[in-house]
Amino acid sequence: MNEFAVTTPKPKDVPRPLAKRSAIDPFIVMDVMGEANARELEGHDIIHMEVGQPATPAPRAARERAQQALESERLGYTEALVLPKLRERVARHLSERYGVGVTPERVVVTAGSSAGFVLAFLALKVTVLACRRPVIRATARPPRLWMSARR
Repeated sequence: MNEFAVTTPKPKDVPRPLAKRSAIDPFIVMDVMGEANARELEGHDIIHMEVGQPATPAPRAARERAQQALESERLGYTEALVLPKLRERVARHLSERYGVGVTPERVVVTAGSSAGFVLAFLALKVTVLACRRPVIRATARPPRLWMSARR
């Protein structure tokens, strides 16, 4: 017998039914992007607006700095919550630009908003469990979705 064989648990072995949160539909924008890409391959003229991708290249200074880093620096993983220097700069920017006092320890940088939403909702779930009451209120204000927590 193969020692690496995978067995599917029988219904009696499943400890409990799947949670309702497992039934969440996939992020629809990815379906829209897939359809747009398929149509583009068929020769249709497509203007991509489905994921908020920039229509212009990155600024020249950013591209030059990235090229320099690729050629001369050791590349690898950052710390889980991103480099402390970047978190400090983000906190300072929020203070200078918006008058929001946030310490660098409370800044998390993610690769895209989806990861940020997942982390935010997980953090709020912990808060809900601790407080034993709802704490999420979301309001749409273009171009961003602003979420706030209340006590």
